[in-house]
Amino acid sequence: MHNDYSIERWPSFLKLLRFGLVNQDLDRVDIIHAHGEALAFQSMLLSLMRDLPFVYTFHGLLPGGLAPIPRNKREAVNGEVSRVLVNTRFAMNQVNKLGCQKSKVSILPQGLPLEEFAFAPRTCPGEKEELHLLSIGRFHRDKGYGYSLLAVARLLQAGVKVHYYMVGEGPDKNWMQTLIDKLNLSGHVTLYEAMPSDKLHEMYKKAHIFILASLGNRYDKWAETQGVVLQEAQAIGCIPVATNVGGIPECLSHKQDSILVPEKSSRAISDAVLYLLDHPEEWCSYQENGRKNVEQNFSADVIGTRMAEILKKVAGSGDKKNQAAAADK
Repeated sequence: MHNDYSIERWPSFLKLLRFGLVNQDLDRVDIIHAHGEALAFQSMLLSLMRDLPFVYTFHGLLPGGLAPIPRNKREAVNGEVSRVLVNTRFAMNQVNKLGCQKSKVSILPQGLPLEEFAFAPRTCPGEKEELHLLSIGRFHRDKGYGYSLLAVARLLQAGVKVHYYMVGEGPDKNWMQTLIDKLNLSGHVTLYEAMPSDKLHEMYKKAHIFILASLGNRYDKWAETQGVVLQEAQAIGCIPVATNVGGIPECLSHKQDSILVPEKSSRAISDAVLYLLDHPEEWCSYQENGRKNVEQNFSADVIGTRMAEILKKVAGSGDKKNQAAAADK
């Protein structure tokens, strides 16, 4: 019987061990940075092997159907991590409730490369023109798609000529299609999957209003912590209508650059859209304020500068080598 001992067949832990022990490039590394809790645990092991501080970015709890990191691994990460980066105060509260010390947490939103998102705002459509709505995200019920689809049905009943574009992938696509058929929305809703970034940008430019109907202010389960699609929409000039949950209200300003609505309310979503249609003179203000919001608070340049400052502090005063040297003295 032939045994294959090639590296490709090694368990991930052994691959990590080999990487940490033989990779000479790590001699020039000052900090290890990981995205997400699962990779944070592996980074912790690597940091212990190489005596380096490690930082990880917490993007929120995993959505339903995905297994969370085991409790013992989370406790180990929380004990060893030098700094945890979160995108909103809501996410910070989630991390704190998971056992991480507040002193280790810094708020740093996800940044957007603005050069890839040219500002191209659309004017409010006239009565005979079609209104284009857009949602981008996982096809999952916790995104509130049932309520946004019901809102489209309400808009049609109100006499609005509307088409709703939904882009994403996920386990609830068939459920969404069934609801679309049940509401007789087949001619007014289009589902897209696996769309490249250039096509996504075209969808943003085509849309008048962006809908994010996510559910739940839950610290112990998945909830929207930032909603980067909102910043993408605002950067291009698409006006967001979003639920007032999770970290969303920290990233938007109600009635200035967006309209925030309560969760689980198709009427609130449709009323917000109707308000915008009834006030075309406000569109320019919403769109310009939205672009300014992204430029000032979410651009990659702004976030990159802030991140560099955080990492310099970790490398300069909190790394294990400096702590060990201080102890020897």
